[in-house]
Amino acid sequence: MSVLQFRYWAFVPFVVFVLVSSCKAEDAIVAVASNFLETAKELSKRFDPKKETITLASGSTGQIFAQINQGAPFHVFLSADHQRVDELVKRELAISATQTTYAHGRICFYLASKPKSDETPEQVFDNFQFKRVAIANPRIAPYGKASLEALRNAGWSEHEQKLQVATAQNVGQAFAMVSSGNAETGIVALSTILLRSVDKQNYFLIPTQMHEPIRQDAVLLVKGSENATAKRFLNYLSSNEGKTIIRSHGYNID
Repeated sequence: MSVLQFRYWAFVPFVVFVLVSSCKAEDAIVAVASNFLETAKELSKRFDPKKETITLASGSTGQIFAQINQGAPFHVFLSADHQRVDELVKRELAISATQTTYAHGRICFYLASKPKSDETPEQVFDNFQFKRVAIANPRIAPYGKASLEALRNAGWSEHEQKLQVATAQNVGQAFAMVSSGNAETGIVALSTILLRSVDKQNYFLIPTQMHEPIRQDAVLLVKGSENATAKRFLNYLSSNEGKTIIRSHGYNID
């Protein structure tokens, strides 16, 4: 029987989740963007757990990208964008032929509490009826970049004094800032909204036209080129079962 354990990796600034199997097999270390962590956990459990050991190392896409460049022993990278995967391929740290788009992310405007008036969350967003909004850091997190684009397309500018934009390390932390009351609103991943069963009166699904597509690419890293488990897990993402799991967590698939 498989057991989900928690460990910390000394040289990586994020938690590592390990799905341990009773049978020994070739381990695969999968680096996964924080927005996709819960989905990756379910995929790992459903991926033949009696034979393989899958290790999930989670952090922002920018953090993982930096760690791969510094020699982290990851075999597969599930990014929250495609640009960093493109760059890893150019640097010959990832295998071009294995690069694939496994999901398209969606973002939501999330309110800590229901609007006091008759306004909907969409109207609150459109009219900027809030003073503080939490988003992921747009410099290192694709969801943060998309959030900033959505705010700008809604009419906000960096010179706007009435609205404070608070940046979190990743999109999961942006959700936590709102849930804890440190920010009245936030722009977060739809996958987190669904996972936390947020009431529909507390969020608004931002149209994809308001930001560049959040194309999430996966790739086999050079360090995983001889790892059969890593290759099988990467292929599992595009299987019918894998796609069904990914869709159920709030992602679009081509």
